[in-house]
Amino acid sequence: MSGALMMDVTYGIDACSSDDQYISIAEEAMHGLSVVSIPEAFLVDTIHALKYVPDWVPGAGCKLKAKAWRKVTRALQEVPFTETKRNIAMRAARTSFTSLNLRSLEELKGSDKATQEAVFKAAAASTEKSAGENRLKVVGAGQLPDFTDEAALPYVSAIVKEALRWKSVTPIAIPHYLAVEDEYRGYRIPADSVVVGNAWALLQDETMYPNPEAFRPERFLLNGKLNPAIRDPETVAFGFGR
Repeated sequence: MSGALMMDVTYGIDACSSDDQYISIAEEAMHGLSVVSIPEAFLVDTIHALKYVPDWVPGAGCKLKAKAWRKVTRALQEVPFTETKRNIAMRAARTSFTSLNLRSLEELKGSDKATQEAVFKAAAASTEKSAGENRLKVVGAGQLPDFTDEAALPYVSAIVKEALRWKSVTPIAIPHYLAVEDEYRGYRIPADSVVVGNAWALLQDETMYPNPEAFRPERFLLNGKLNPAIRDPETVAFGFGR
């Protein structure tokens, strides 16, 4: 069961049966997501003023559904997360994405904040200095670059690309609905499925971007020019398809 696998990997929770509370919450939340992802599924998508209509007015059922889906979406975030925190406190937590990250946060709390700030400022100053030198060589002092200078400012372009990669605009892309069955790299995707692209995972891929947590514009450069072999974050950061 894919839902059980996701609960295990993400929270370290063993959700075996289909009627498990965590699986039920996830399935209900995904149902709501699949419905609202369909363009113009509700009249309010076309007539935006309807969002101000009271819940009790006939035809305002979408507001009641939205409240219910908001509640279950919050439960999807909070219930398993709280359970993982409880298991960590009881020293009974299984290894998972959440438990590893919570422990990392605890370790950071004990570190020297002043030292972290000094390192961050030094790195930022180095990046700013390199970008400034690149700009001065191209446009000179007292002038601002424009789009015609972009090709001659590879380091500045690399900073933009690294900013999009490091903190992506849409970590989870807009859901896409499959009208017909499809297959991708051996994975069968049934018709009527909702596929959500994970832009964050692609932009944090260590095989493409070594040490992905670090802000390093230089990763996009080769011999002073943009390296076409490195995936351009712009192809991922703003979502997929139409």
